[in-house]
Amino acid sequence: MTDVSNSPQKLPQFRRSSDGFSRQELVNAFRNSFQMIGGVDALTIWAADNQTEFYKLFSKLFPAATLSLDAQTALIIQHAVPPTLLDNHPSERIDLPIPSEGEVHDDNH
Repeated sequence: MTDVSNSPQKLPQFRRSSDGFSRQELVNAFRNSFQMIGGVDALTIWAADNQTEFYKLFSKLFPAATLSLDAQTALIIQHAVPPTLLDNHPSERIDLPIPSEGEVHDDNH
C-alpha cells in the first residue's frame, strides 16, 4: 500500500464554503482517496480478510424499498453507484428448460 504522506502526487485541496462541501465534491474526494489507497486491489485484499464487514458495507448499496411485482411486470434496476473494475467480468447466458411440476431435470444429459 502506498504511503500517501510521502507521495509526490499532490493531495486534493478543498475549501469549505459557508454551507460546507457540495455532495459532488465529497463524492470526488472519496473516489480520489479510494484510488490513492490502492483502489480495487486494496479493497479486494481487505474484503478477503474481512468478509463479514465487507458484506455489511456491500448490503448498504442495495435499495431500501421492496416492490411486489406480478409475472408480467419488468423490473429495471438502475444503480446509483457507477460501474467499477469489479463490474468488468465475463458473463455467459445459460438457458435451461424449466421442468414442469413433477418432472425431473437431469443436468448430465
